[in-house]
Amino acid sequence: MKISAAQLLCCRCKAVAASYTLIVFSIVLLLLALTATVAAGDDKTLNVCIPQHTAQNALLSQLANTISHHKPDKNSHIRLQAVQLANIDQILFTDNPFKGNQANQTLSPELRDRAVQEHCDYILVVAIPDVSTARSPQPNVASPNVQSTTNTYDPYMRRQDPENYVRVKYQLYARDPAKPPVEGFVTTHDAAPYQAVVAQALDLLGNQVFAKLAK
Repeated sequence: MKISAAQLLCCRCKAVAASYTLIVFSIVLLLLALTATVAAGDDKTLNVCIPQHTAQNALLSQLANTISHHKPDKNSHIRLQAVQLANIDQILFTDNPFKGNQANQTLSPELRDRAVQEHCDYILVVAIPDVSTARSPQPNVASPNVQSTTNTYDPYMRRQDPENYVRVKYQLYARDPAKPPVEGFVTTHDAAPYQAVVAQALDLLGNQVFAKLAK
């Protein structure tokens, strides 16, 4: 069967159109890839170092994951990368231990040196979680930051208030030693086992640190 000139021309036109469509599609994909690359290049990463006395701390590992898994902030394009600093003998240096809460605390020289080596932009010092049970009395309305709790395993009290209350304090130090630390805390409570409530508190802490540094 013979193919007419018109049919042959039509086939060629379709082939040319398909080629142009493929070229346009390839260009669109290339532009999208370039846009994504440029956007990623605009992101700024801040290293947040978390010191610990031991080689491995499951709770601090969880905190590090929470901080690092945040996507870059849409406005500032800042993302945080948590870095754990293991085996730090002394984390904080106290000028006068006899002053109690009035004593000035700074990062120890050992921690400062490690922070420089690891290119830390901030150092996050996390206190040991304070776990309490059976809140008594009720929260102080005038000073909501004051957590009035008492540890008790009395069956009656636990039936009245079965929840675990967790408070975790932290200090956020900048790389520049001249800048004062930013202090904060998180609180939460739940009837779940205290380990689970502590994990909830550390997630809140990681979110709070991201909000302070990335916004």
